[in-house]
Amino acid sequence: MKSEFAPEELAALAGKWLSEEIEAIQPVRSGQVSKAFIVSTKGGPDYILRVNEQAIFFQRDAWIYRRYAHTGIPVPEVIALEERGDFAYAISRRMPGQMLMELPEAEVTQLLPRMIEMLDRIHHCDVSESRGYGPLDREGNGMFASWTDYLLSVNQGEQAERMERAYRTTCLDRGLCTRLYENMRALSTFCPQERYLIHGDYSFDNVLTEGGEISAVLDWGSASYGDYLFDVSWGSFWDFGGSFFQAFKDYSQFCKTPIPTLEERIQCYHCYISLVALLFFAERGQTDVYQMLKQAILTELSL
Repeated sequence: MKSEFAPEELAALAGKWLSEEIEAIQPVRSGQVSKAFIVSTKGGPDYILRVNEQAIFFQRDAWIYRRYAHTGIPVPEVIALEERGDFAYAISRRMPGQMLMELPEAEVTQLLPRMIEMLDRIHHCDVSESRGYGPLDREGNGMFASWTDYLLSVNQGEQAERMERAYRTTCLDRGLCTRLYENMRALSTFCPQERYLIHGDYSFDNVLTEGGEISAVLDWGSASYGDYLFDVSWGSFWDFGGSFFQAFKDYSQFCKTPIPTLEERIQCYHCYISLVALLFFAERGQTDVYQMLKQAILTELSL
């Protein structure tokens, strides 16, 4: 996928689907995988145009909206999705609110209980009409036969070949990754084979707030089925201050919800996330981020 899109290219993509006159298209903070733009229309609503190498990420967004928006989970509606050669794009309705990551730390701390409550609602969504574990396919089923199969796949098959290439051509540390994988495999015996809906990227940059409430949960491209603690692990992994995990524990104690082998499961998923993140930043040549993350992992997991 090319790195830049001309304004007229973006206008053509959006104009194919929108009946309103397009007034402006402006880039917004994009994720590590997708590029995102605000499409403003004359006298009408705003939309979000996103571009990615793979359509499956947007297909998961669309499937989650169709299946769960009626439950009260604030998911953006995907109104258009198309594959174009080496890239795919999607247009969704712009949701109200501001990213939590853009707020002062004190405000984020106040909103953490609401964020955890929303996550709990996601985890209580009915998944009985689907099957499988791991990332959703085009039909909304998991791609793996078991949760353990999904975890171990991080260093098997094509993924193992990808890591071997990275060991040879990037700064990826073979010794560290081997220790992470072995530690994860040992800890996976503590992980239940339960099926919950998992957001997969539940963090401060994918949650919007307005009026003291959670107004939107964005970017469902990593949606999966499996242990709900994976989302807790993801949020706590990228929250170096530790407030996310503490808010989750406070919420669980308030609800009187027992959580067997909590620490082992969290550490297992931290190992998985570490492997994925280290490979991601190494392949993209983001050496500074890679080294910072590597040091944090060594400190936290005592590897």
